[in-house]
Amino acid sequence: MAEDEASEDTLRLQFKAMQEMQHKRLQKQMQKKKEKELSLNSKVDDQKEPLEISDGLSFLQAGEQNLKNNFEQRVLEDEIEQLRHQLRETADENGRLYKLLKERDFEIKHLKKKIDEDRFAFTGTAGMAGDAIATKIVELSKKNRVLMAESEGGKTRVKQLSHRIQELERELQTALARLPAKGAADAGAKPPRTQTGVGALPETPEVKALQDRLAAMNLKMTDLRNQMQSVKQELRMAQKVLASEVGEDVSVQQLLASPGTWRGRAQHILVLQSKTPRGAVEPSGLDSNPSSPRAHAPWPRA
Repeated sequence: MAEDEASEDTLRLQFKAMQEMQHKRLQKQMQKKKEKELSLNSKVDDQKEPLEISDGLSFLQAGEQNLKNNFEQRVLEDEIEQLRHQLRETADENGRLYKLLKERDFEIKHLKKKIDEDRFAFTGTAGMAGDAIATKIVELSKKNRVLMAESEGGKTRVKQLSHRIQELERELQTALARLPAKGAADAGAKPPRTQTGVGALPETPEVKALQDRLAAMNLKMTDLRNQMQSVKQELRMAQKVLASEVGEDVSVQQLLASPGTWRGRAQHILVLQSKTPRGAVEPSGLDSNPSSPRAHAPWPRA
C-alpha cells in the first residue's frame, strides 16, 4: 500500500510541475508581447516628432508607418494565435493527464478491493488461513512423533515380555522334565499329588500375569496403530490444502521461519500492484500502444 501511495504522489508531483512549467512559459510569452508593444509605442512616439518638424514628408512616412504597423499587427496576431493554440494544447494535455490519473486511481481501488476479497477468502469461512494450516500440520507432526515413540516403546516392551515368556516356558519344560524323575522316586507315596502338580504348573500366577500384560500390550499396539493411521490421513489432507493455497514448492519449515510472509495470491497481487504504477509513469509506456488513451498524452519536456 505504501508503494501505491508513493507512486500516486509522484504522478501528482509530475503533473503539478508540468502545470507550473506551462504557466511560466505563458508568462514569458506575455512578457515578450508587452515588451514588443512598448517598443512599438516608443517607435510611434519617435515618429511623431519628425512629423511635427517636417510636414512635407508626412504623407510618405505615414504610408510607411502604416505598412509597418500592419506588419507588426499581423505578427502580434500570429503570436496571439500561437499562444492560444499552445494554451489549447496545454489544456488538452492537462485533461489527458487528469484522465490518466483517474484511471490509475480506479486501478488502485480495484486492486485494493481484490486484495481485500482474497484476504477475506483466505481468512473467512471458505477455509483455514495458511498459517493456521501450517500450525495444524506441525501439531499433527508432533502427535505423529509421540505416537511413533509410544509405538516403538510398546514394541520394545512386547519383545521383552516375549523373551520373558520364552524363559518361563523353558523353565516350565525343565520343571516338567524333572517331575517324572521325582515321581519315579516317590512312586508309591503320593501319585495323586504328582498328577495334580503336573496339571497346576502351566497355570502359575506369574505366567498368567505375563499373558495378561502381553494381551494388554497387543491391544494398546493396535490402538496406537489405528491412531497413527488417522494422524497420517489428517496430515495428508492438511498438506493438500496447504499446497492448494501456497503452492507445492513451499515447505512448512519455510512458513514457520517467516510467519505472515508466505507468497500466496494476495502477495502476488501486491507485487503486481507495486509494478503497475511505475510502468504507467514511464514515457515509453505511454507511447507504446497507439490505441491506448495514454499514447496521446505528450510527456512534459524540461
